[in-house]
Amino acid sequence: ADLGAAAADVVARRGGGASRRAAGEPPPDALAALAALIDGLDDRFAAIEACGVPMTLVHGDFHSGNLRGDVILDWGDSVLSHPGFDLLRAGEGLAPADADVMIGAWTREWRAAVPGCDPRRAVDLLRPVAELRNAVMYAGFLDQIEPSEWPYHALDVLPPLLAAADLAGVPG
Repeated sequence: ADLGAAAADVVARRGGGASRRAAGEPPPDALAALAALIDGLDDRFAAIEACGVPMTLVHGDFHSGNLRGDVILDWGDSVLSHPGFDLLRAGEGLAPADADVMIGAWTREWRAAVPGCDPRRAVDLLRPVAELRNAVMYAGFLDQIEPSEWPYHALDVLPPLLAAADLAGVPG
């Protein structure tokens, strides 16, 4: 419910004025896809839960910049959540083949740990939600910084909104 309300606000603001000026206005089909995604979050979350991968302690911002060797840094965004969020964040910027190898290994580990779960389906269902969540997080950050810093982050909100729309599919 919290993500849905926050996402609806971010979509209504279209990433905020700084983001719109930098990245442009989302096309109507993207706005329709985002509305459908947000409206369907409860069903999507139920489907994710049915995949059987339990909520765990996740880093919350698990990217290569938060790794030093085998040490994970910056646990300031850690929460109890779906571990697929960290997996998807870690795979950002990887070549599709490399990301698929990582997802395959993650999937095998979860299937071994929780027999009968369907981690691959959970990740597929999470993809647009993760982008929507990123947009909400970046918008919250942009809302809290001083205007002189906006130019450095103006492109942080709209791209994940558009990615969420693309991953959710355009109603038609």
